Amino acid sequence: MLRVIDPGGLGANFWLFAKQFCGANGQDFSGASNLDVLQERLRANIMVRRLKKDVLTELPPKRRQIVAMPSTAVKSIVEREMNFYVTNRAMIEEAAAKAEIAQKEGDKESYDAAARDLKGLRQAAFEEISRLRHDTAVAKVPYLIDYLKNALEQQNKIVLFAHHQDVINPIVNKFTSVAVKFDGTMSSEHKQQSVDRFQRDPKCKLFVGSITAAGVGITLTAASYVLFAELDWRPAMVAQAEDRLHRIGQKESVLVQHVVFDGSLDANMAKKIVEKQEIIDKAIG
Repeated sequence: MLRVIDPGGLGANFWLFAKQFCGANGQDFSGASNLDVLQERLRANIMVRRLKKDVLTELPPKRRQIVAMPSTAVKSIVEREMNFYVTNRAMIEEAAAKAEIAQKEGDKESYDAAARDLKGLRQAAFEEISRLRHDTAVAKVPYLIDYLKNALEQQNKIVLFAHHQDVINPIVNKFTSVAVKFDGTMSSEHKQQSVDRFQRDPKCKLFVGSITAAGVGITLTAASYVLFAELDWRPAMVAQAEDRLHRIGQKESVLVQHVVFDGSLDANMAKKIVEKQEIIDKAIG
């Protein structure tokens, strides 16, 4: 984006930007540095930002909580997740170190080989971690159902977000009489019917939606309580999903809960999302 809107400034040189603002170390651009300087330069030339709390002053704030459930009953699944994560992380760090050494030594052939190895390891890790997280999410379903039973006795309406069909469908089926579904398999007409029923029908107490399909473009202000059964690495996706409730028409403070197994990758992701959101806030907030 900066190359297009500020080609003579921040977008002029990727490597200079990465070194100054991403704490770049070799091929690692995942850091963050000099964020106060970055924000000052963004606001001076190309960015105007208005916060919801300033524009919609009547909108109550969000509250966020992480609900860590005991993982004793699913110990083997959580351990499998974390063992793979730790082992694979060590392999990736070793490959990254080799690539950095080759780059510093000017050995292009060795650097290209190390870069290919690093890319392959990261892709394989992403695929395996996605599979392991899916297994954990499916194992979480019975606990989510029990948690929802108690929550529905205390809340008028609840929104629940997840990713996978075999997480969404069992929950919808368990609460058939009071629940609606919204996911990518449905037609636009059926999606809108789900939104309308949840917003207008007092007997419809549970909205179960896919983060990607239901996380943008719809209004769910009939509820002020949202649960995340699964998470997304991108803070913006999570914030967008939260804002289906936290928008014009909402009169109550929105409670956001992330339900995770203690010690799981999702618990780690929840912490990472908070860290990423803090970096975003420092850069543009």
